[in-house]
Amino acid sequence: MAVYKKYFSENRDKKFPIYAYSPPPQGYYWIDDVIYPTDDFRTVERYKEYKECGFNLLFMQRTAAYNGEEWETSETKRAMQNAVEAGIEKIIIVDERIFALSMEKNGLIGENKKFATESELDEFLKDCIKDYKNEKGFYGVQLMDEPFHPLLEAIGEIFKAFKRIDEKIFVHCNLNPLILPTLAFRICPKGKNLHDAYEKYLNMFINKTGADYIMVDCYPYYKSPDKSNIGKYYFACLEIIAKVCKERKVEMHMVMQSFAMNIGKKPYHMMPNKRVFEFQKNVLLGFGVKEFSYFTYWTKQANKKSGEMFIDGKAMMTRHGEKTKGYYNVQKLNAEITKLAPLLCDFEYQANAFFSTPPLFTKPTFLDLVKGGELSQVEDVEVDKETLLISELFDKKRGQYMYYATNVADPKHYCKKYKTEKQFTQVTFNEKYTVADLYFKGKWQTIKLEKGKLKIELHSGDGIIILPYKED
Repeated sequence: MAVYKKYFSENRDKKFPIYAYSPPPQGYYWIDDVIYPTDDFRTVERYKEYKECGFNLLFMQRTAAYNGEEWETSETKRAMQNAVEAGIEKIIIVDERIFALSMEKNGLIGENKKFATESELDEFLKDCIKDYKNEKGFYGVQLMDEPFHPLLEAIGEIFKAFKRIDEKIFVHCNLNPLILPTLAFRICPKGKNLHDAYEKYLNMFINKTGADYIMVDCYPYYKSPDKSNIGKYYFACLEIIAKVCKERKVEMHMVMQSFAMNIGKKPYHMMPNKRVFEFQKNVLLGFGVKEFSYFTYWTKQANKKSGEMFIDGKAMMTRHGEKTKGYYNVQKLNAEITKLAPLLCDFEYQANAFFSTPPLFTKPTFLDLVKGGELSQVEDVEVDKETLLISELFDKKRGQYMYYATNVADPKHYCKKYKTEKQFTQVTFNEKYTVADLYFKGKWQTIKLEKGKLKIELHSGDGIIILPYKED
């Protein structure tokens, strides 16, 4: 039996959590202080539409936040009931009282702080959740998004309190990505350099919270007329997160880009097309990500003329509830991620390496900060053009290696220069491997390896799963 078939037989019920920021909203969006009304989209029909896109968890954010009002008549309860009726089984809510605690600098417990003891904090949180903890669909609560390091003390105390109260309640906290040094050195504790400071930030989160995951929103696709459109810090960020997750034995959760945004009137983030969505999916699966989310589903409600302006329709849904190409692109991605979950759930990231062959059509600024590593079962890699990423994953229980190869050349420039021409690669594995199962664009095949050699062809953004083994 081919190796891949065993995973689908033994893990058939395994799924990855998949959800999106900016779910169906409550009837308005705003630009600066001006509010523009729309329909209230928190309906059974709209949540079904969300679920049909391949999402199995609802991240409500402030579309129906709760603040201790009468629960039975609250908008939070009504939205949750509609989502459950639509078939969504897990819901993360914003409780404004708990969210506010996660914004407190330097901790919550102690002399001259909000709570004198752990038990006082525990009792406060118990009182907050008493009305909805048994509500059908309730899964967890959201904390402050992208906290700077001084907030991690309070966030850690909240995480640990929930473990004492009810460890089944999921506590959601999305961290900052690696970013330009002037901001990164404010976000992170002091370090010897940018990489070191960011590692300390991630480790500080784990140390303070005891969380079993690290979650980060890291977006690759920028507007750049002459350089690479892939962000300078994207791959370095993923490498560092994957390294820390491996060392701390926690899961890697990532937010994917599904929006376009201007800073003022200047284009900043570009809306991913089908190829860029594929690029993100293949890269993240290669880094061993176990939970996927998207920013955004609906065109984001909050906008500032002099700051972040989200472009209507440059998301999966327009402000007035029409599906875009993004909806259908993400629907296909989610279907494939769900299909592959029984295989990927047992593999853990080990290492990654980049292979480039000049001349490159743009300076690959997105590789300037990466470090890469050694692939333990790969002897040699030959690439005929541009840049290839190969990630190594390992299933310790079965002693099986997986390699995920992705053509990570900037999709926009690659398509302009090469049209339909593919990148040709030859990977040479250790000669003990005589066979490989390959997954490419929805299909599996098993091929023989001659002296460990495997030839693959990938267009920009394409990825292939390789399971090498010795034939019985």
